[in-house]
Amino acid sequence: MAKKKKTRQQKIIADLRRQIYASQDHVVVSVKKETPENQVPSSIIKTNIPIRKPEIFTNTYPYLVKDLRKTAILSAAIILGQFILLFILKNHIFTIGGLIY
Repeated sequence: MAKKKKTRQQKIIADLRRQIYASQDHVVVSVKKETPENQVPSSIIKTNIPIRKPEIFTNTYPYLVKDLRKTAILSAAIILGQFILLFILKNHIFTIGGLIY
């Protein structure tokens, strides 16, 4: 039985996970637990708390910007074409039989 191929979106997600994992630094910080003054501290508890660098989000969907740009250009061209056609038909530069403006 053949393996399933990863989709483009799955590959992008896996790449982002690798980048995030590689950019994180784990630093161990020891925290002391304080006890009231009446009691003698029997032990000091150390806890490991990882400190992470702040994540910087860049453009996570670069193909989305291209698609939106293409859609906007195409929509603008269609609307501009409609206005030009309206202008031509209104001024009777070009006539279409049975169409009245």
